Amino acid sequence: MDDGAIDGEVGPVERRQPCRVGGVSEQQRSVPSGIRPSGGQSVSARISPICAMSFWSPCPARSVAGRDRGGIRATRAGVNSYASFVRAVTFDHYLAGVVGLGLIRHWHDDGKANDDRLDELADAISKRDEFPFSLELTPSERSVEDGYDEWAASYDGPNPMIELEEAVVTPMLERRAAPGVRALDAACGTGRHAERLDAWGCVTTGVDLSEPMLAVARAKVPGATFVQGDIERTTFDDDAFELAVIALALCHLADPMPAVVELGRVIAPGGTLVIADPHPMGGVFGGQAFYGGIANGRRMTYVRNHRHGASTWLQAFGAAGLVVAECIEVPMTEQQILGDPVASFHPDAARAAFADLPSIWVWELRKPD
Repeated sequence: MDDGAIDGEVGPVERRQPCRVGGVSEQQRSVPSGIRPSGGQSVSARISPICAMSFWSPCPARSVAGRDRGGIRATRAGVNSYASFVRAVTFDHYLAGVVGLGLIRHWHDDGKANDDRLDELADAISKRDEFPFSLELTPSERSVEDGYDEWAASYDGPNPMIELEEAVVTPMLERRAAPGVRALDAACGTGRHAERLDAWGCVTTGVDLSEPMLAVARAKVPGATFVQGDIERTTFDDDAFELAVIALALCHLADPMPAVVELGRVIAPGGTLVIADPHPMGGVFGGQAFYGGIANGRRMTYVRNHRHGASTWLQAFGAAGLVVAECIEVPMTEQQILGDPVASFHPDAARAAFADLPSIWVWELRKPD
């Protein structure tokens, strides 16, 4: 499937004309003085569409040819994903949001810092018709199945969010893993947790909706068993597993309860379930599962994340008969913050916006004997 294809279109869209990258003069591509990042790195290399608020890895920024029209894309299930924009979404919109967040979080602390944020906003507004502030992003939503099918070939790679998650999840799993333990990697994707479970000697099974993702997992972990399936309605027997993990997946469900109840069904009494998910704070600030980078003739693409608060999780755990053993809220790292494209221009604003905010949370759950 063509990642950038739009199967249907709606009428013309009123929009501010962005500065194009590719097929333009060097003068158009040049960066205004005072905003070139240090270290000799080009600005375009820093304008990743995946910001720190997304839990997916930044992809290298590439040339953009923006679209002048909104679109309708038919999903595999035949349901249209409708997207239309009165104006194009451009980088200056995101930058202004991050600077504004840095201002409102600390407005009561220091008038000088507030003035700095206002100066940064004024600078961005004054240059919004210049590259890179005019860089068009205009995101397009994919269904979960289509998105992960498209993403499979490039999913494995450097990803600060996944590294942060694994630093917490891996020790949790290792404490329960042992040779012969029946383990499930639910919504396994390319099998990153299944690979560790298999290496620890577990009898490992992975389940995922996406066959392209499973193809990567089967090649990576030949000793495990991988099946295609819906995590809300698996074919596994009751009490089939002693250890299970589901990471960065339940956020794609509007209601995680059916999947959590299903996982509770297949876990044996005395067993452990580990859930890692983006913290809802990231969703409040616009975090989505962006992937694919910025490419010629296509929009940014993403799979939607839903925000699930503590009450939603606790109700789901209760319905599944699971007991919370531990909950860890993991804050954003300096690496994540400085990986945000806004940090290339206004690092203090990025720190003010994101420092100390939780990035993911991890739940360790037990099924009582």
